[in-house]
Amino acid sequence: MRYTNILCFPALIAATMILTVAPLKAQGAAAKGKPGLGKGGRTPSLRAGIPPEAFGSPVASPDKSRWAWIADDGTGPNLFVGNRTRKVKTKLTNYKFTPAEDLMPGLPILWSPDGKWIAFYEYSHSARNPTVSSHAVVVNPDNASDLRRINEPSGELDTRPARWESEDALLFKGLKDANLNGGEDVFVYEVHAGRSQLETAWLAALAAARAHADSVAAAAAPAGAPAAATGK
Repeated sequence: MRYTNILCFPALIAATMILTVAPLKAQGAAAKGKPGLGKGGRTPSLRAGIPPEAFGSPVASPDKSRWAWIADDGTGPNLFVGNRTRKVKTKLTNYKFTPAEDLMPGLPILWSPDGKWIAFYEYSHSARNPTVSSHAVVVNPDNASDLRRINEPSGELDTRPARWESEDALLFKGLKDANLNGGEDVFVYEVHAGRSQLETAWLAALAAARAHADSVAAAAAPAGAPAAATGK
């Protein structure tokens, strides 16, 4: 009986090792199925020292039907849009967070008043001053391929969105120089025209267009109608 027990003991050890190693192999296979995840399931942003809370909270569209947020799905921080629970979602950006390329989206996330565009800015995480490496971006939440990086009229890339002036006009700010000593300029980007200009020039053009429209309306009105319309 003693010999029988001794012979059975190695078999018991082998069986235990099989049961222990099998789950570990399964876990390894599962980890390999998620690109970008390191030891312990750590995402690229966590490995770079960026906690999930740095991405802020989901931002609702004007009609509250959709939400936009930044999250790391294993390839790096990206912008998503979907329902409030985040179970139904669409990836709007495709940043690959690697040592060679560490662009990522930044806050704020700004919906246009009609919900047809989302503005944010992208920047390099490793840059000494991320503001200098950033530029404003607008993307169509219904078409991720319709993504536009906004430059200043002078071609600089150091731009960040501030607020939507209308459904088509995004106000953004840009540095006057890379040393942060020259202050900021304020610009307006017209989405459908794809054009950026200084806010002062945009306001002047807007005022001129309104004055022209009023002049045309006054000329087309019957005699005496303009005075009545203006209350004079």
